[in-house]
Order: sequence, then C-alpha cells, then structure tokens
Amino acid sequence: MQSLRALQHFVLVAETGSFRIAAEKANLTSPALSNSIKTLEESYGFLLFERSERPIRLTPQGKIVLEEVRKMLFQSKNLESKVRSLRSGVLGHVALGMTAGFSNCHGGAIVVAMLRNWPGITLELRVENTTSLVALLKSEEVELIVFSKYELPIVLAEPEIEVIRLQNHPSGFFCRSGHPILDVVEPSYEDLFRYGLCTQRLGGSLKVSAEEYFRTQVDFQTLVRLQSDENYVLLHAILGSDLILGGGSDQFRREQEAGQIVEVSLPPMPFKSAWCIAFLKGRTLQNATADVKAMVENLVGIEPDNSDL
Repeated sequence: MQSLRALQHFVLVAETGSFRIAAEKANLTSPALSNSIKTLEESYGFLLFERSERPIRLTPQGKIVLEEVRKMLFQSKNLESKVRSLRSGVLGHVALGMTAGFSNCHGGAIVVAMLRNWPGITLELRVENTTSLVALLKSEEVELIVFSKYELPIVLAEPEIEVIRLQNHPSGFFCRSGHPILDVVEPSYEDLFRYGLCTQRLGGSLKVSAEEYFRTQVDFQTLVRLQSDENYVLLHAILGSDLILGGGSDQFRREQEAGQIVEVSLPPMPFKSAWCIAFLKGRTLQNATADVKAMVENLVGIEPDNSDL
C-alpha cells in the first residue's frame, strides 16, 4: 500500500501537468518528486504519465488510478476531520453553503433543527452567490450547497460536482394587509407599475426571464424599485410602504399565516421558486451533513427525474 504523501504527489502532477510545478507546490525538489512518482509506477507495474508530451499527460491506466486516488484522499480527509473532532470532544463541524434566496426562506428552520438534532456539532453557514459557493465546495470549505436552479449551468460545468434538482414551488405577488390594491376587483400589471415591485436580487437566467416576461407588460427596470438579498429589508419595505413583493410563496410564510402579508390576485409568474443541492462526487458526507441533505429534500421535495444530470 502506497503512502498518502506519494498519492498526493501523483495528484499534483496530474493536475498541473508538470513535475516542476508539482514539486514547488509540494515543497520538494524536482528529483525527489520524480522519485516518488517512479516508486509508485514500479509498485503498480505500469506508467502513470506520458512523459514525452508537454504538458505531461496521464496514461489510460493513470486516468483510472487518479479517479480512485481522489476518492481515497477524500476519505482520508474525512477520517482526519472526525479524529480531530473526537479528540476535541466535539462530534463534528458542519459547513454548509446557500444562496441568499434559499437561506431567507429555509435557512433559519434548518439551523434550528440541526442545533436541536445534533447538540454536539459546530455549525457554519456560508451565504454566497452560486459562483462563490462552487469555489467553496471545490476547495472543501463547505460540504453541501443549495443554489437556484436558474444558475444550474454554472454548477454543471464542474464535472466533479454531483447535483440533485428539487421540486419547483409557485411564485406570486404579495403585499401588506390593507394595501389599496386589495380593493381592486381584477388587479393588473399596470397596478403593479403604480405601486412598484420589490424582490430579492435577480441574477442569471432568472433575471433574463423576468425582464423578458415583464417587457410585454411594463418596463421591468422602472417597475422594480427595490432589490435586496436581505429578507429583513424586504419585509419592512412591504409592511411599511405600498411596494408589492414578487417572490416565492414560502418566503414570508409566517407573516402570511399571521395575516400581515396577503397574496395579490394577479396572474402567476411563469418562473417558479426552484432549488438544487450539490456536493462533491465520491465524497462521503458526515452524518450531520447527510441529515441536512435529507431535511432539504423533505422540505422542498426532489424532482422526480434527475437522470439527465
């Protein structure tokens, strides 16, 4: 069985395509790193790299070994993390990533459930845009991310990431109780223009879809008077003014149940509240992280067909 250090050297050469650069990253001399790779090849009985090409390329056997080595190194890091946790008396550290939209709707409930179900863990929640979440996932700073389905192409561009699509949920328009628009028998998009719209910040294909949809009704840029990633800001804007919220039906569920916020009888938007879960392929999630994954799937629901991902 080869040492993990030699396997790490192998991965560095495969990723950089250069013995020199890999040696620098490993803080080794080039001859020392070359000897480490040569020892691996001798033990396996075949070459791992085609050295005659620049950049250096993996042999067919090397490609297969690389996939298995990456899985092994993942598991090694998992073990190290668990050992550190056991040594410190903490059951584990769970690091999650969410976009602001999902965090605003469900983040609080998930955090409360985790702290109740796993009293021995430490919990870290990163709220970032999807591009940043992907970077955090690839660098293993978080184990699991939840992001908007409208930004799915960003994540699918990374072959080492596994994605699960969740079910869509309806979007609509909401206002404070007692809002003048509620007295209109058949409100229209012109009424929206009169009062103005507030939403979470729109990005990616969702922004394009919203602009295209409202272009036939009103001027979208003029219609949206407030965009914010903070639910607290949006809530106070709705309750303290005549702005109307465009968003998911689960965004302010508690305020709707209390009668503070009411849904406006406007034609529903063609785009919905839609989310995805993602994690690294070949990675064994910690039990607490797997619990978060199951919690999100039960909360939102899994899309029946994920076979095309």
